[in-house]
This record gives sequence, structure tokens and C-alpha cells, in this order.
Amino acid sequence: IVEGNVDFSEGNVTGFVGKVIVTGDVKPKFSVIVEGDIEIQGSVEDAIVESTRGSVTILGTVVHQTEGYVKATDTVNVSIAMNANIQATYINIDKEAVNSTIKATKEVSVLGTPGVIVGGVVSAKKCIRAKVIGSENWVKTKINVGNISALQKEIQKLNFSLTEAQKRADEYKGILKILEKKQESQEVSDAEKLEIEKSEEN
Repeated sequence: IVEGNVDFSEGNVTGFVGKVIVTGDVKPKFSVIVEGDIEIQGSVEDAIVESTRGSVTILGTVVHQTEGYVKATDTVNVSIAMNANIQATYINIDKEAVNSTIKATKEVSVLGTPGVIVGGVVSAKKCIRAKVIGSENWVKTKINVGNISALQKEIQKLNFSLTEAQKRADEYKGILKILEKKQESQEVSDAEKLEIEKSEEN
């Protein structure tokens, strides 16, 4: 248990195996990186909070103006995310996510009051739940659901196949032009006539 803030008086909290509770805030430039669960009863500003084998709960606001992130292997629970960078398997935001980069390998939920996702990029492979997404008076809000990397690989394969097919089509067009010129000058063999007929059918 850290009574008060993680700041110059306390220093970074790193390498601990069990659960860590911070009764205050995690101040800019400081880190809480441990194996167990982390509970921050205050806010996190421009700081690193990471549980390498558990979950993170932040009762206050997460603000990353210039640097820092919040990361957990299991679940991240926060009240408000402002310009935040959050990564976990499950991410639960109580009130709102504003202009944040949020990436979950399974689900993102923003279901408190007002339950809004506005601005930024929110990604999840399984599901994103929120009461309101986007705003007419705000910057663009980007939502990604599903395994985007797998779709990108499939698109690359299709583009490659299309390029190869286009190359073959261009080769056939060249051959066809040569054969048509020969046909006009009566220099086409029976085999070449058959090739022209096949090309015209295709």
C-alpha cells in the first residue's frame, strides 16, 4: 500500500509481485509496474501504470497529454479516459473516453453515465459497447471491431493475385495483337488461328 501519491517522495513502484494499492495519484513521469493487480484510488497523469499478470483499476481520471500508458494482461477499469493510451484484454470505462487510443484484445465497454466515446481510436477484436459513440461537434471518432490484421493480410493476398492476373492479361493482349496482324497478312497457321479463337472466347 502506498499512502498518498506516487511522486518524488515515494519514487517509482516496480518489480512487486503482489497487489499494489495507491491511495493518491500517480504523478507525471512516474511508473507503477508490477506483476499483481493495481488499484489507483486517485488519477493518473502522463505516467505508466502496468500490471504484467493482472488487472488495473483507476478510480479517477487517466490523462496522457504527452506520454505514458495504462496496460494490463487482464482487465483495465477506469472512470474517465482523456487523451489516454490504454491496452488490455477487457477495458471498462465508467463515464467517458475522450480523444483516447484504446485497444482491447476482446471487449471495450463504456456503459456508465454518460457512457460516451468521443474522438480518438477504439479497437476491440470481439465487441465495443457504449451508450453514445461520436459527436457532431467533435473530431472524428474511429471504431475498429474484429481481427483487422487478418483482414489486411487477406486484402494483400487478393491484391497480389489481381496484379498477377493483370500481368497475364497484358501478355495475352500482346500475343493477340501479333496474331491478328499475321491473320491480316494471311500468315497465320492453323495452330495460331485456334489460339486467336480461344483468346476471343476469353
